[in-house]
Amino acid sequence: MMSNQLTPGMTLKVDGVVYRVESSIKVTVAKGVPFIKTKLRNLINDELSERNFKVGQEVDEAALV
Repeated sequence: MMSNQLTPGMTLKVDGVVYRVESSIKVTVAKGVPFIKTKLRNLINDELSERNFKVGQEVDEAALV
């Protein structure tokens, strides 16, 4: 899956940790490369963190069973 397909409620695996996407916004700057700004909730310790992804960057979707 690509980073520009992220939507709130999805689960991702980043660096071996499972996160739930709380918000996802595409940010474009005047003289720079656009990126996807996300807020991710760690499903192990419930911490909220922000992470930026390049547009079109490959991300791993995690399936919760």
